[in-house]
Amino acid sequence: MLHGVMIPCNALMRLVFVAFSGHLVFSPMSLTSSQKRYLRGLAHAIKPVIMIGNKGITDAVVGEFSVALDHHELVKVKLAGDDRKARAEQITALGEAGKAELVQSIGKVACFYRRNADAPKIALPK
Repeated sequence: MLHGVMIPCNALMRLVFVAFSGHLVFSPMSLTSSQKRYLRGLAHAIKPVIMIGNKGITDAVVGEFSVALDHHELVKVKLAGDDRKARAEQITALGEAGKAELVQSIGKVACFYRRNADAPKIALPK
């Protein structure tokens, strides 16, 4: 059974803690439409940093994805495969595993954002 508790913080970053079978999971507040639009504009010029092969999402891929998010904050991922449903599932799984927010998904490319708490690089509009 899934139990959730919302803890409000400042307006920019609200934390939601979800207790699932005794574990706490961090989930960032979803981005506003103007923030997503801004991030889509930034993502247009970058190249894919992570490429998912036919084996799908492995622990090594999740580790590299997390490192890339820590370093860049905005990461573009290219997925292999022709099945739309399988790609959508991979995008969802990758976002949850990396605790990242999906900014945009077009075809075989998805863009993710996760704010670096120690040294933020991207200033989001309000």
